[in-house]
Amino acid sequence: MTAGGTNTETSDLPPIGMLWVGKTLSWVAAMSMRSFMKQGHKVTLFHTDTPDMTGLEDVDLVPAREIFDYSDSFLASARPQVFADIFRLTMVRDTDMIWSDLDVLCYRPFAVRAGYLVGYEYPGADINNGVLRLPKDSPALNELIACFSDPAYVPEWLPKRALSKVMALPENERLLGASEIITPLLGPRALTYMLIKHGEDQNAVPFEVLNPVPWVLNDVFFNPHGGLDGWITKHTMGLHLYSSKIRRGHKKRVPLVGSFMAEFAEDIGFDFAPYGLTPRSTPRQTEWAH
Repeated sequence: MTAGGTNTETSDLPPIGMLWVGKTLSWVAAMSMRSFMKQGHKVTLFHTDTPDMTGLEDVDLVPAREIFDYSDSFLASARPQVFADIFRLTMVRDTDMIWSDLDVLCYRPFAVRAGYLVGYEYPGADINNGVLRLPKDSPALNELIACFSDPAYVPEWLPKRALSKVMALPENERLLGASEIITPLLGPRALTYMLIKHGEDQNAVPFEVLNPVPWVLNDVFFNPHGGLDGWITKHTMGLHLYSSKIRRGHKKRVPLVGSFMAEFAEDIGFDFAPYGLTPRSTPRQTEWAH
């Protein structure tokens, strides 16, 4: 099972905004952008350094500072994930784009309902911010932006066990310091807290729409003898790969023939060759006498 049909009409589809911090674009990021364009979305890549966009000439490149006026010291001190967590909020408020992480594949065209597109990571878990669209007047969105504009802000959702460590930091380092102590603090945890606080969590879609495969099982994307049957439904629009959780061997080698990743790449016309992946052949069954 590969992409859920393609759509070449762009007039009615919302634009997609993404962010790359650094210069060398990964093949996962490149495939992500290609998948959105294949479905007919216009893609804008905001960047801190202009990456090599060979094969992705249809993507609009825009400096990240046009959206978020960050300092060089902030870029140097904040981890890329934290930088993206803050950047995406301003992008959502100030543009008409849907935010997408660069490890999300577009399986079907993305659609916004009542100004929202955001989904649960899995049942009972946080609301994930890998795909994000909120109304510009969303109380959750605007409170998060206000909070994250203050380097001394100590998040209300900070676990009590970490509070003493954060309060011991210099006042103007507490927000970033808290994000170092609790990795997803400014991402899904922040978004979930604020959406619930303002009663906007009811607009979050079920996990199968944007995050159908739990990250602990993301090997299934690379398994030539498995597949995504049972995970993908008629409601699935996005496939979140959770790039940081992909095994190193999968990142370094061309996906095996017959795997979802290999078939999806062929379906959207994506070429692994420019990204230096090691080729490999499909293991063959052999006769064994015993």
